[in-house]
Amino acid sequence: MKDFYIRKELTILLLLIPIITSILYVWVRINIYNTPVHQVILGKKDPLILTLILLVSTLPYAIREYYRERLIRSIENDIPVFLSGVEAGLIAGMSVFNAYSEASKQTKSLGILMQKILRGVKIGAAFEEEIDYNLPHDTYLLRIFKEYLKLLVVGGEELYRTMREIREIFEKLVTFKKTLRSNAMQTASVFLTILGVYIAVLVMVVKMFLEGFTNTSIVSISQDTVNTIEATGAYMIYIQAIGSGIVLSTLSGSNRNYMLFPMILASILGLLGYAYFII
Repeated sequence: MKDFYIRKELTILLLLIPIITSILYVWVRINIYNTPVHQVILGKKDPLILTLILLVSTLPYAIREYYRERLIRSIENDIPVFLSGVEAGLIAGMSVFNAYSEASKQTKSLGILMQKILRGVKIGAAFEEEIDYNLPHDTYLLRIFKEYLKLLVVGGEELYRTMREIREIFEKLVTFKKTLRSNAMQTASVFLTILGVYIAVLVMVVKMFLEGFTNTSIVSISQDTVNTIEATGAYMIYIQAIGSGIVLSTLSGSNRNYMLFPMILASILGLLGYAYFII
């Protein structure tokens, strides 16, 4: 539980960074540089800088989510191999903890965590407390796995006969999650294409249509209106990055917003390209 609250507080802190940095930028521009509020929010250059600040300051949270998801994915992929090793150990007559120890040598991410858990048990800690503290519980698959390991400690000799069926179930679940992630990555390419088309269309509308009308007497469009549309376009890039990152993460079956990382990186490049053409 302590680990849960630490991670929750860190998440809140990382989510506050974009809010704090953007407010700080607006405050500096208004109070130190005496820039009018409407120019900071809907001017020519300030909205582009503000959007870039929002994207960059969201990166720490996105990076954390991305690497947390990689760890979870690696652990989940290790589960079938680990259970196979435990099954072999119990059939060979090992105790449950010895079977856990031998099976952990056959895996990477999960093996490291299990060795840490077993070291705690050796010095007198309760297995239930060690596994709850050290093994992530971000997904339903990991929560089921943790409860099954606890159950094996209580009645391993009686339960190991069902391990083949349990392992096969875990293999199917892991394969299903891999399929979801693969589909999400394919969908990400569609979102990136949409982002590129959106920026290209926006640049053409601003440069070829709106700015052209500011120089004619047929249709009168003020420069402030053009600036407002340009600023709105920049903000929409940020909104699209956040929205698509969350949607893609959900479609992959994950409760971590790990797809924010690639979407924000792509949006930063898109914003820089957008700024290059309209400034």
